[in-house]
Amino acid sequence: MSDESILFEQGLAYAAAGQMPEAHEALKEVYRLNPARTDAICRLARIQREHEDLEAARTLLSDTLQQHPQDAGILLELGCLFHQSGQFEYALKFYRDALQNQPDLAEGWLQLGRLFQELGKLSQAKEAYEHALGLAPDDATAWNSLGLLHYFQDQAEPARAALKKAIELHPERAQYHLNLGMALLLEPLMQPEAISAYEMALRLNPAFAPELIKIGDFFMHRGLHFLARPFYACALIGKVERFDVYVKIGQCAERECEMQIALDAYRKALEIKPDQWLLQIRAGLLLPLIYQSPEDVLEWRRRFSENLDGLHTMVQREKLPRAIQTLSLYSPAFLLAYQGIDNSALLQRMSALWRQIFAVPNTQRNRQRQGRRRIGFVSAFYYEHSIQGCYLELIRELKRRGHEIYCFSLGMRKVDAVTLELQSITHWQTLATDLPLPKLAEKVISTDLDVVVYPEIGLDPLTYFLAHGRLAPVQVQLFGHPVSSGISTVDYFVSADLAEPEGAEALYCESLVRMPRSPFYTSRPPRPEPLLTREQLGLPDGHIYLLSGILFKLHPNQDALLAGILNKDPDAQIVMMQPAIHSWHDKLWQRLQRSLGPLIERVHFIPWKPTEEFYSLMIQADVLLDTLHFGAGNVAYQAVGLGVPVVTLPGSSLRSRTTFALYEQMGFRDLVADTPQEYIDLAVRLARDKVWQAKMRQMVSDLAEGVFEDQAIMAELAGFIEGVKPQ
Repeated sequence: MSDESILFEQGLAYAAAGQMPEAHEALKEVYRLNPARTDAICRLARIQREHEDLEAARTLLSDTLQQHPQDAGILLELGCLFHQSGQFEYALKFYRDALQNQPDLAEGWLQLGRLFQELGKLSQAKEAYEHALGLAPDDATAWNSLGLLHYFQDQAEPARAALKKAIELHPERAQYHLNLGMALLLEPLMQPEAISAYEMALRLNPAFAPELIKIGDFFMHRGLHFLARPFYACALIGKVERFDVYVKIGQCAERECEMQIALDAYRKALEIKPDQWLLQIRAGLLLPLIYQSPEDVLEWRRRFSENLDGLHTMVQREKLPRAIQTLSLYSPAFLLAYQGIDNSALLQRMSALWRQIFAVPNTQRNRQRQGRRRIGFVSAFYYEHSIQGCYLELIRELKRRGHEIYCFSLGMRKVDAVTLELQSITHWQTLATDLPLPKLAEKVISTDLDVVVYPEIGLDPLTYFLAHGRLAPVQVQLFGHPVSSGISTVDYFVSADLAEPEGAEALYCESLVRMPRSPFYTSRPPRPEPLLTREQLGLPDGHIYLLSGILFKLHPNQDALLAGILNKDPDAQIVMMQPAIHSWHDKLWQRLQRSLGPLIERVHFIPWKPTEEFYSLMIQADVLLDTLHFGAGNVAYQAVGLGVPVVTLPGSSLRSRTTFALYEQMGFRDLVADTPQEYIDLAVRLARDKVWQAKMRQMVSDLAEGVFEDQAIMAELAGFIEGVKPQ
């Protein structure tokens, strides 16, 4: 080996070891010994670029270019230098000069393709990459670049093919496997193969694990928990903070109804950090979204109650510090409401647990203003949402009466016309949800309110936790979530006399306020134009029985009613909508396979529908079935407004009696069942007897007019709010 070759290798070795002065001297010496070795200057300039010493690289290359003005390597390296510094016009010039002097320079075509891609000239980039590969078909870097170009154009098949070719040439390069995983995800059905690609990338380079966590976070923040979880599980192969990853796996598994996976993940997280008592509580109070049988409901309820006792003991024994952080749990009270059982005692016990754990500040005021009052609303749902009928017209009415209205928005999930109107007519404050709980409470307390109104308590976790403080002398809960809060600092629960059975006061820790009608304000929905056909909606042939509620409303007791309908009506087709971002229907399908047996062939899940299509779906159905134990709310109003009859079986609590109360207000009882068998009989008659169905549709449509835009009930509710006094 010649002296200059030895020096060249030494220079590269010095650079790899970070000994830059020695590398510089060695490579410069190569060029001095043999001025034809411009490759030594190019390599030195590239090393300088990698260390962001762009000015030194520019000087070195410019000086060498004066001696070798047609050297393609020097011209190419100058192009790379200007490309790196963002001077694309100069980069393009030097790339083209290099290729003019040496048209078979594959590296030049590759770099030109990268520049075109960055400039958005994608067809020219593709031509340049293909030219490079024509000259150097075994250049894995060029195949990788071509694959990424196809990926960014959502061209799944050519992206996969190019990246697989890059891997075939250099299977040891982790980045290529990572890129292939991204390309495979362009088609959701290829997720298992994508996970395999990511696993290989991690085995080759464990440092890529944070990239997988970012992908998991991307999916989880969009509600795609079933897509996120495999990436978190895969990341465990690499170098990551394992506690955080296990928690995320548990959160995803919860939302997928994979309860054992969730519990195992939380257990592993707690083995790493056993002092994380908030996670202990979350795991202890875990409830599924979809139950597998009536016995399953009771078993999870037993576990919840026993763990609640154990957590009380743990908190008292450990004397935990009062929690001041934001509690990022989804509301622990929420899922209890779907068990079909009186939860008042459990809710109060759970609230007592949280009171031992954290302290929410209380207002020092115990008296209210006379006359014009200062009234605050606290919610996370100030946009077009099913609960807006509880608060929007009420706020307008209180504003018309001259009261000062404050809206405290817990974050900003969405902004629409409802949001903009409230921002314009109220004192609006957006509360950052990452603030500690006491800070959030103090922001509300500082406005010196007379009354705090919660449109719902239970849907959003922060609303639930804030209500444990006394933010005003009086706190009122509306029935956006039709369940008692179980919180002693909430004074009143506003309901409707028509919706509450006798003795309902025992179901509430709050004082129950019985309005004469449902305190809900909404407009009659417009009939969709054009009305979509059954075929356009993807409905099967036969009698359509539509269960329009979100899937976790379907209590296992509903299965027997579905079986009764399917047995009595051979043409019955049960239709449910599955949310696009959840896999809950898989768990519900498993349950229905067991409970319905062969009848499952006439059960169908269709994609979730936007509002206009949903209206067509309801109209095209023969029967709308109300769900047991937790019935329709806003949907019941939409249905009767469209003249769609709903068969309902009211239970013993508000959440199962909204449709019943609506019918009572309309003076209509023809579709109210008193027993499960009557529910089945009414539903089947409605589907099979088309004359009677038409009569019921007309009656519902005619009688519904009085339930919409009920200004009188809003005025009565506003009168209660403005006159309510501390207890």
